[in-house]
Amino acid sequence: MESPIRKLNMQTSITHHRRTTSLMVSPYSNLDIQGVIHKSKFIVYLASSRNQGKQYALKVFPFKNGQPDSCFTNEARFKWRSHPHIISIFDTQEQREGFHYGQLVTFSSIIMEVAPNG
Repeated sequence: MESPIRKLNMQTSITHHRRTTSLMVSPYSNLDIQGVIHKSKFIVYLASSRNQGKQYALKVFPFKNGQPDSCFTNEARFKWRSHPHIISIFDTQEQREGFHYGQLVTFSSIIMEVAPNG
Protein backbone atom coordinates (compact mmCIF):
# COMPACT_ATOMS: atom_id res chain seq x y z
CA MET A 1 0.00 0.00 0.00
CA GLU A 2 1.45 3.31 -1.05
CA SER A 3 1.33 6.24 1.36
CA PRO A 4 -0.24 9.55 0.34
CA ILE A 5 2.53 11.26 2.28
CA ARG A 6 5.76 11.09 0.27
CA LYS A 7 8.23 13.31 2.07
CA LEU A 8 8.14 14.92 5.48
CA ASN A 9 10.25 18.01 6.02
CA MET A 10 10.45 18.40 9.76
CA GLN A 11 11.54 21.49 11.56
CA THR A 12 11.69 21.99 15.29
CA SER A 13 10.98 25.43 16.64
CA ILE A 14 12.29 26.39 20.04
CA THR A 15 9.72 28.50 21.83
CA HIS A 16 10.57 30.59 24.87
CA HIS A 17 8.14 32.95 26.60
CA ARG A 18 5.52 32.63 23.84
CA ARG A 19 7.77 33.61 20.97
CA THR A 20 10.02 31.66 18.69
CA THR A 21 13.64 32.41 19.40
CA SER A 22 15.32 30.18 16.86
CA LEU A 23 14.66 27.53 14.26
CA MET A 24 16.72 24.43 13.63
CA VAL A 25 16.27 21.53 11.25
CA SER A 26 15.67 18.15 12.85
CA PRO A 27 18.31 15.49 12.21
CA TYR A 28 15.35 13.36 11.07
CA SER A 29 14.29 15.72 8.28
CA ASN A 30 13.59 14.66 4.72
CA LEU A 31 12.07 11.29 5.53
CA ASP A 32 10.73 9.27 2.62
CA ILE A 33 7.72 7.11 3.44
CA GLN A 34 8.28 3.56 2.18
CA GLY A 35 4.95 2.03 3.24
CA VAL A 36 2.69 1.13 6.15
CA ILE A 37 4.12 -1.09 8.91
CA HIS A 38 1.01 -1.21 11.09
CA LYS A 39 -2.48 0.22 10.85
CA SER A 40 -4.75 0.37 13.89
CA LYS A 41 -5.80 3.38 15.95
CA PHE A 42 -2.60 5.15 14.81
CA ILE A 43 -0.75 4.41 11.58
CA VAL A 44 2.93 3.47 11.73
CA TYR A 45 4.93 4.06 8.54
CA LEU A 46 8.30 2.70 7.49
CA ALA A 47 10.40 5.76 6.70
CA SER A 48 13.93 6.12 5.42
CA SER A 49 16.25 9.07 5.88
CA ARG A 50 18.29 10.31 2.95
CA ASN A 51 20.45 12.31 5.39
CA GLN A 52 21.40 9.35 7.58
CA GLY A 53 20.77 6.37 5.30
CA LYS A 54 18.73 4.60 8.00
CA GLN A 55 15.18 3.32 8.38
CA TYR A 56 12.76 4.38 11.10
CA ALA A 57 9.22 3.72 12.23
CA LEU A 58 7.10 6.89 12.07
CA LYS A 59 3.95 6.81 14.21
CA VAL A 60 1.35 9.47 13.35
CA PHE A 61 -1.21 10.85 15.82
CA PRO A 62 -3.95 13.08 14.32
CA PHE A 63 -4.92 16.12 16.39
CA LYS A 64 -8.16 15.99 18.40
CA ASN A 65 -10.12 19.22 18.81
CA GLY A 66 -7.08 21.29 17.84
CA GLN A 67 -4.82 19.61 20.42
CA PRO A 68 -2.26 16.77 20.36
CA ASP A 69 -3.86 13.41 21.11
CA SER A 70 -3.36 12.28 24.72
CA CYS A 71 -1.88 9.00 23.44
CA PHE A 72 0.94 10.98 21.80
CA THR A 73 1.61 12.84 25.06
CA ASN A 74 1.70 9.54 26.95
CA GLU A 75 4.11 7.83 24.52
CA ALA A 76 6.35 10.87 23.97
CA ARG A 77 7.25 11.02 27.66
CA PHE A 78 9.33 7.85 27.21
CA LYS A 79 11.69 9.53 24.75
CA TRP A 80 14.50 9.65 27.29
CA ARG A 81 14.24 5.98 28.36
CA SER A 82 16.99 3.67 27.23
CA HIS A 83 16.81 -0.09 27.67
CA PRO A 84 17.87 -2.97 25.36
CA HIS A 85 14.35 -4.50 25.50
CA ILE A 86 12.42 -1.28 24.77
CA ILE A 87 12.06 0.38 21.36
CA SER A 88 14.09 3.61 21.30
CA ILE A 89 12.36 6.89 20.48
CA PHE A 90 14.65 9.16 18.48
CA ASP A 91 12.46 12.22 17.99
CA THR A 92 9.00 13.58 18.76
CA GLN A 93 7.11 16.36 17.02
CA GLU A 94 4.14 17.74 18.95
CA GLN A 95 2.65 19.73 16.09
CA ARG A 96 3.23 19.25 12.37
CA GLU A 97 1.31 19.83 9.21
CA GLY A 98 1.19 17.69 6.11
CA PHE A 99 -1.03 16.69 3.25
CA HIS A 100 -3.15 13.56 3.52
CA TYR A 101 -5.15 12.76 0.37
CA GLY A 102 -4.94 16.41 -0.69
CA GLN A 103 -6.10 17.83 2.65
CA LEU A 104 -3.81 19.82 4.95
CA VAL A 105 -3.90 18.12 8.35
CA THR A 106 -2.28 18.80 11.73
CA PHE A 107 -0.75 15.87 13.58
CA SER A 108 1.92 14.77 16.07
CA SER A 109 4.54 12.15 15.33
CA ILE A 110 7.09 9.89 16.97
CA ILE A 111 10.16 8.60 15.16
CA MET A 112 11.44 5.36 16.62
CA GLU A 113 13.63 2.42 15.78
CA VAL A 114 12.19 -0.28 13.53
CA ALA A 115 11.53 -3.67 15.12
CA PRO A 116 11.58 -5.96 12.08
CA ASN A 117 10.27 -8.97 14.02
CA GLY A 118 7.48 -7.16 15.82
